[in-house]
Amino acid sequence: MDKISLIFAQLLVGIIFICLSCIAGTQVSLTHVDSYGSYSKSEIISRGVERATSRHEAIRSTLEQSSTLNGQSRLQSSGSSYLMELSIGTPPVQLVSIMDTGSNLIWTQCEPCINCFKQTTPIFNPAKSTSFNTVSCNSDACTRLQFYSRTTCTSSKCQYTYGYADESSTTGSLSKETFTFASKSGSVSVPNVVFGCSSNSTQSFDNTSGIVGLSMGDFSLIDYLDTPKFSYCLTPLLDMSTSTLLLGSGACLISKNALSIPIIINPRIPSLYYLNLKGISIGGDTLQIPTNSFNINSDGSGGVIIDSGSTFTGLISSAYVVVREKVRSIVNLPLSEYTFDPAIDLCFVSKSNSMPNMPDMIFHFDTGDFIVPKENYMLLLPGSGLLCLAMIEFPTLSIFGAYQQQNTHILYNVGNKMLSFEPAQCNKLRRFLYNATTAAMRRYQWHNYLFIWSLQFFAKLVIPDPTSWTLPMTNQGSKRAVTAAQAASISVLDGVHCYIAAALTRLASDCSTDPSFPSVD
Repeated sequence: MDKISLIFAQLLVGIIFICLSCIAGTQVSLTHVDSYGSYSKSEIISRGVERATSRHEAIRSTLEQSSTLNGQSRLQSSGSSYLMELSIGTPPVQLVSIMDTGSNLIWTQCEPCINCFKQTTPIFNPAKSTSFNTVSCNSDACTRLQFYSRTTCTSSKCQYTYGYADESSTTGSLSKETFTFASKSGSVSVPNVVFGCSSNSTQSFDNTSGIVGLSMGDFSLIDYLDTPKFSYCLTPLLDMSTSTLLLGSGACLISKNALSIPIIINPRIPSLYYLNLKGISIGGDTLQIPTNSFNINSDGSGGVIIDSGSTFTGLISSAYVVVREKVRSIVNLPLSEYTFDPAIDLCFVSKSNSMPNMPDMIFHFDTGDFIVPKENYMLLLPGSGLLCLAMIEFPTLSIFGAYQQQNTHILYNVGNKMLSFEPAQCNKLRRFLYNATTAAMRRYQWHNYLFIWSLQFFAKLVIPDPTSWTLPMTNQGSKRAVTAAQAASISVLDGVHCYIAAALTRLASDCSTDPSFPSVD
């Protein structure tokens, strides 16, 4: 009986652990790439335009080349807008990597390095890690990687050359390692992550160590999350404050005002997040944009991609000219001949340091409308004398960029192929989430105490008192084990209730009813 009691007790502990794990999530800080340089605000804008146009050209090139690379699909631009901190190996070595929703493979520079670019953290040396392993040539991972890169065999190790559509590339060994993500709520370690251990790269990657891919393709970090979803909340571009990334079960909707829309798959480039945009309106006027402007064409061109790596939204030409003309007509200011960048081609002369009164821009989707406030589609740089449309013209497709996403919490539920938007003050969200998670844990503990007490009470009605059992109780430990077994036996039967109870006290529930949620409203 003692053994059975202990088994029941272990089951109880396991179920409680599962419940608590439903609450916990991983919060990671995101830093804008330009915060590492001494750039003026006008330079930050120009660099953002360069990243946006580079992303467009990379995607266009990928689509053109996908039918001529013998099955290999080249990837987006190697550059992006946000950096994240993580650690690799045992003991952990800190890295700063690009967070990229348009990339698949996770990779970092490794020693010995033949041709490495400068990075702000030490280069990872796999020889000093006890958890490092190489991936063999005949493994499933090496076989799948052939779709994305050139692979070769060296001493039975899977070697790759991973090319990007902007002609940059990185070469190394496909490997497995433990990755650790640290946040205020605690560290989470993920073992056996397949990643690229790169020893030769053709260009610099913004003083980082490599890239963490969050696309829907193979080898993405999403494959290693407890649930296939993540979210982020981007702070305004020019204040350079820290943004927030939530991974796995920690990523959830935190208000009742979310808009959820389906993610569309483009068969020619299925790793990217496409959205079914139906139209755009400004100030209640539906813009006369040609019907098929946002459709994905049979050759894979067209469509609308949401991308954190593209700083500004780019609209396909047929839509951009209509939006541009409408904005020009509603702004009662003289046009300026000077702009921040040639691609930012609609600017007004403004002597004010505040945004003029302008209506919201509305993006219409099948399931609802996404509101883009004036601060997210117009660009005002105090002291510059300029007020500009913060969008650019693209010839072949549209990209919903980071500037239009700022102060919006965006959830990518990859498992359900759904994407959700909700307004938020992103510079306050990280502290709010930490406080809400702590409060949820406290409330859950009280709930758990009451729940276990009630189980014990009902267990005593079903299971005889330990003193009446025919088998002798030789010590107090045995008696405690049986008492735990009483609760455990009912817990097993009521495990579903435990899961639901934890889910109800998760961050999503706490935030959705918390009036202090940092909404922009």
